[in-house]
Amino acid sequence: MEVTELRPIAHKERNRLTGKWIVDLRPLGNGGTRKRFNNKEQAQEFINVLIRNSNQKLSNAIHWTVIDLWKKFEKDCIEDPIFAAQGKNKNLKNKFRDIVSVLDIKVGSHKFKNILVREVDTVMYKDYIIPSISQGASTKTAQNKHNSVTLMFDEAVGYGCRLDNPLREKCIAVAGTKESKEEIAPEDIHSEEILKIINSAKNLYWETAMSFAAFTGIRQGEQRALTWGDLNLDDKKVRISKRVVTDKEYKIINGKSVEYKSTYVKKGTKGGDLRSKTKGGDKRTVPLSTELVSLLKEYKLSCKRSELTDYVWASQTGHFISDSRFGEELRASIKRANVNSINWHMFRHYYASMLFLRYSEDVSKITKWMGHADEAVTKKVYRHWLETEDQQAEDQSNIDTLYSLKAPIKMTGTDDGFYPE
Repeated sequence: MEVTELRPIAHKERNRLTGKWIVDLRPLGNGGTRKRFNNKEQAQEFINVLIRNSNQKLSNAIHWTVIDLWKKFEKDCIEDPIFAAQGKNKNLKNKFRDIVSVLDIKVGSHKFKNILVREVDTVMYKDYIIPSISQGASTKTAQNKHNSVTLMFDEAVGYGCRLDNPLREKCIAVAGTKESKEEIAPEDIHSEEILKIINSAKNLYWETAMSFAAFTGIRQGEQRALTWGDLNLDDKKVRISKRVVTDKEYKIINGKSVEYKSTYVKKGTKGGDLRSKTKGGDKRTVPLSTELVSLLKEYKLSCKRSELTDYVWASQTGHFISDSRFGEELRASIKRANVNSINWHMFRHYYASMLFLRYSEDVSKITKWMGHADEAVTKKVYRHWLETEDQQAEDQSNIDTLYSLKAPIKMTGTDDGFYPE
């Protein structure tokens, strides 16, 4: 629904002492929210901007090509307050990347970006676009690309390019050709190689960093934000209550979108955010092994900065270290150790795999130390580890008994007293 069809009205907030003015965008649909302003003038100006932007439709939109649609969609995602109010400006980097990846796909003798928006139909999309985005991609990746392009074509209707969105047809199904791997199985973890990588670290700084990741399961962002005040080496435990995050903002510069990043320490953990609507209040305490505590004490003595508020793994200037450094040093250690390549997150999987060797019957404890949102996440990712050798042996015994040719089990409750037909 357009702003001009259902004009927002500014009204004073009731049952409050703040004196705020409200512009209710919910009647406009598409996830609209309530916007608060300090006075009526600010609220009215916001409404005027919405209406002006809504009326800025080009009369020749019916003649737009897909690339024209993309340029308008990109600009509105970044600058249009209606998009922001309706939450359409989230995850822009991924949306933009997904859409750009389909623009040069060949549709017959033309590229997709040069096709008129009004001429795109379901058959064309199924025959040319879906096979291309699905080839060599997991189903999740292919579906993400499809969803991003679909959102752009939703706006094509509002811009006046066409009357409907052909990508919303139920007959469209997207599945990747590459098998996605969301679960971690025992064969994915190579303990000996993990330890070789740690022992091949360049110096004590990185030996400690890799050991800490492998023996606590801490996420990389959480590890970057860790301070010496979070470590209780006497009681052998660590408090994990914050992490380094990066917020991204886009602006149109010379007709192109430019990404601006802001990196900072945020209170709370990822699992806490997923568990609660009130974000930022989550923390967990993880026990430390005696050997890891000894290594941390040795490392602390070598640090120039070891006050309670100093970062455990700080940069030369005392700031939290860049995330790219973790990957660089890990790859260097892998090369020296001459083992298979892994990423930093595999240290976390290694930690989980070791916990399952002792706590497979206490998933709640594993969930707590891993910092997962709930036990369902733990079971989904590591479900193969929940089956012990005893359970596997019991399952095999049951199957052998149930489906035996030599000693079949007699069914009960089937004799009704009648002669068999």
